[in-house]
Amino acid sequence: MSITLHGVEVKYLANQTTPVTVSDTSVIGLVGTANNVGGALPAAATAGSGNSALTYTATTSGAAGNSIRVRLIGGKPNTTLSVTVVDRLVSITLSTDNDGAPTNKASEIITGITAHNEANALLTVSLASGSDGTGTVRDTAVFSLAGGRDEPYPINTPVIINTSAAAAALGNIGTLPAAVGDVWRTSGLNAATVIVVRVDAGEDDATTLANVIGDKVTRTGIYSLLDASSETGKTPAIIAATGHTDNLAAAFALQSTAEDLGGVAIVDVSGATFNDAIGYGSRLGSCYAVWPSINVYDANAGEVVARPPSALVAGHIARVDGDEGWHNSPSNRPISDVLSATTPVDFEINNPNSTANILNQEYITTVVRRDGGVYLWGNRLVNGTLITHRRVERIIGKALGEYVADWIDRNVDIPFIDFVLTRFNNFLRDQTVRGNLTGGGKLPLTRLKTPPTRSRRIE
Repeated sequence: MSITLHGVEVKYLANQTTPVTVSDTSVIGLVGTANNVGGALPAAATAGSGNSALTYTATTSGAAGNSIRVRLIGGKPNTTLSVTVVDRLVSITLSTDNDGAPTNKASEIITGITAHNEANALLTVSLASGSDGTGTVRDTAVFSLAGGRDEPYPINTPVIINTSAAAAALGNIGTLPAAVGDVWRTSGLNAATVIVVRVDAGEDDATTLANVIGDKVTRTGIYSLLDASSETGKTPAIIAATGHTDNLAAAFALQSTAEDLGGVAIVDVSGATFNDAIGYGSRLGSCYAVWPSINVYDANAGEVVARPPSALVAGHIARVDGDEGWHNSPSNRPISDVLSATTPVDFEINNPNSTANILNQEYITTVVRRDGGVYLWGNRLVNGTLITHRRVERIIGKALGEYVADWIDRNVDIPFIDFVLTRFNNFLRDQTVRGNLTGGGKLPLTRLKTPPTRSRRIE
């Protein structure tokens, strides 16, 4: 039903100065296992000394335990041991003699807390190291528990890694720790921002693979990256599941997720020979497929190790974005801090029958040695689309989409439409000047005029 106002309609226009901007273009999303990740830690504190020292520990692990406070109260004559809890403050009133001197042994405090349901739900008390519990406990000022830490990498949850300390918390077993190291190896001085999703390592390879693939409906495994924006505030633009996408099911899940995110999936192509790689790659679609693995020097192991290429290439793309701009191709650029392809790839720039060119003709990206370095060589997704075209299309489209989102459900009139189109044109011209586009900024304005008013007889 249409409703017409018989009166005056007032339209409120919001501030129209928001610029069109490009969001993060090089955030990398990784999915994999981390088998010895540092878990959640309970908050704790030790008070007293010698045989009266007690350790107070939050019952539940996590950062919330850091808000628990404790105080031991003494000084009043002839009191008995009692415990109260108010707003996560546990107050322990000590037993005293006629002169107000505390009489409780450390072991009695343990008994008192254990018997108090509300206090025991917050914390537990134990003898500190070296204490036998026979010492007399003295009153204290209020002190807080500290050191509580949430699980740093909950299963199927996107988490940002942007410090070496955060990376260290991943541990050193599983596919994720090495993949993060690969990204930072090739992304250069300004290490790329990485969003990781940790999955359970199963009892066998098939279970692990199923966990990596996950489920789109329940947002698990690879599909957890779809929640990265709501969980972390950042959307991954380059995604990989290093060490797992030599399986087609995982590769398909990754490229489907990349399509939904408006990003690019980097897939490790399986195969002992380039013919095997071509056969595998021919079954893929909109991903950036790379073969073979790449040799790197592992300083911790003190030896050369072979690495699946996807995380190394993801870091390489982020470096090119930072050094040259996201509109530039990562191909024909040296990959930082790598040694060689695990399978030699012969390369002649003018020979269409060289292995590198045969792979590229089938839209498989590879690595070649030239000019004394190891170069990424391949410029197209498996469906034939230039990777630069795909990324420019998605990045520009996302920027315009995010800008328009501010105006959804607002009143629309001709001046408003012209205003938005003018903003789009200015943005596209700016991107053209920067070299990110070859042309733009010519969206036609409405050119409509407000209809002339007609005189009406007022009755």
